Amino acid sequence: MGINLNIMKKKKPRIFFVFLSSYIAFFIIIFISLWGLEIIMLNSLYTKNAKEDLIRVTNSIAKVYVDSNKDINSTNGILVDNDKLNLVIYRYDEEGIIIEKNTNNNLTKELETLLNEAKIEILLENSFFEFNSNDMTYGISKTIDKTTYFFVATQPVAEIRSAQKVIKQVLTTVTCVAFAVALFLAYFISLLISRPIVKLSNSAKKLAEGDFENVFPSNNFKEISQLGESLNYASYELKKASHLQRELIANISHDLKTPLTLIKSYAEMIRDFSGFDEVKREEHLSTIIDETDRLTLLVNDILTLSKAQAEVQQNYVEINLSDIILSSLMNISALVDKAKLELNCDIEEGVFIHGDKKQIEEVVYNFLSNAIGHAYNEVTVILSFNKRNEAIFEVKDDGPGIEESEIEKIWERYYRGTDSHKRAIVGTGLGLSIVKTILDNHKYEYGVKSSLGYGSNFFFKAHAIREDEKYDDVRAFENE
Repeated sequence: MGINLNIMKKKKPRIFFVFLSSYIAFFIIIFISLWGLEIIMLNSLYTKNAKEDLIRVTNSIAKVYVDSNKDINSTNGILVDNDKLNLVIYRYDEEGIIIEKNTNNNLTKELETLLNEAKIEILLENSFFEFNSNDMTYGISKTIDKTTYFFVATQPVAEIRSAQKVIKQVLTTVTCVAFAVALFLAYFISLLISRPIVKLSNSAKKLAEGDFENVFPSNNFKEISQLGESLNYASYELKKASHLQRELIANISHDLKTPLTLIKSYAEMIRDFSGFDEVKREEHLSTIIDETDRLTLLVNDILTLSKAQAEVQQNYVEINLSDIILSSLMNISALVDKAKLELNCDIEEGVFIHGDKKQIEEVVYNFLSNAIGHAYNEVTVILSFNKRNEAIFEVKDDGPGIEESEIEKIWERYYRGTDSHKRAIVGTGLGLSIVKTILDNHKYEYGVKSSLGYGSNFFFKAHAIREDEKYDDVRAFENE
């Protein structure tokens, strides 16, 4: 029974809604915090400040009154800034309680009741403070010449309640307006951030479908712009790789088709005509063998290129480049003789470099075979050692040369120049591509110096040491 993967796949939220919900949640937390501060702290702070003001003013009045020797008028300066303060000053002596000053007659009976009930004894020793739903009262006593004066101040709390009510109304309005603005900003910012990401995602889907002409959009955000540029570069490289892949398949198909056709044709000729003619049979069999060798060479080059690109089985050790070049020249001498070329060599002995021996042998062989395939009369091979401790391997030919516009293209697989191409005596068209991949992996400097009509000079450079330098440390140790 088949399983519907679409049903089992967990549904993921859109980035727009993630951003939007995150911003809204953030603003809600801010508003809850503001209301919490108003409810928890505003009432207590406002009440505390009012109490401190009441106590401070009453104590100041009492001090001024006592210091001025019962000058009632001297307290007016303090009362001016406290028009909500109701003050009653009592004198307490043998005659009982007598009112010295009263700023609000309506409170006299209430204050007298308060004093008569419980507060006289407290006032004689200390001060008292009371707070209820209507007002707050503070009292303190001062004794002058065996006469005690009670300073009792009352301030209504209606002003506090009114201020709190106004603050709540303002806070409610601010909250509604701020939430509306926050909602709009959250929507706008979420859209601003998510839209380019969605566009990049849609463009990436088109790229995955093979639409390499699709352009990834840029944006005001630096990170998204960099992502778009990276994806555009990736798209360009994929387009290039796709083109090279199609070209590679076409060229391989062409190179496979020709020898396979010849093999089949000559096999049929042997079967139908030359089976009993020893001379023709040997000729036809020789052709089949040659074409089979060409197929084998093509397959081997493709495998070599694949391994070099994958950087597998690399064994970087100290190798004798001089011996590798001399050995390759010996192996390729038959091709030089067949092409009737003059081979000039200037090889410095005992030059060691660090690299993979098999891959460096491949590079040397491809340089040599490429030169032989294009030279008119001579090939020159040079291995030198410069003052910067670099080994320089050069292969020069006197062939047709390369146009400047095509020099960078020759390293591509199966690249063919615009001029008539001379088919190499050996090779499959993958040689220079293999060389490029290997030398890139080794991080060697390489290139070609060429101009049309003046031949070509292929080279690579690598850090090296001479054989005599290699044993300097050993000799120094022995001398000691």
